[in-house]
Amino acid sequence: MADNNNIVIFDPEEFKKLYPQLAGVDDVVLENNFKIATLALNNSVNSAVKDLDERKTLLYLLTCHISELQQRGALHYHLAIWLP
Repeated sequence: MADNNNIVIFDPEEFKKLYPQLAGVDDVVLENNFKIATLALNNSVNSAVKDLDERKTLLYLLTCHISELQQRGALHYHLAIWLP
């Protein structure tokens, strides 16, 4: 989804359909990860990626990557607690 300012608006329901492995992640966490993704890829009219659909795909992919890394980090943390 995009608004009139030609920026991508994050839709957690749509995101979870595209990346079902992250369906259990809280929307607030995903929205924050999307904000982090926009630090790597400008989400304004000044973005190097002018095509809005392409920018959305890239931002969602970055959001997925960040979320996956967070989950792996949490798993490693929990394993470290239980394993000697």
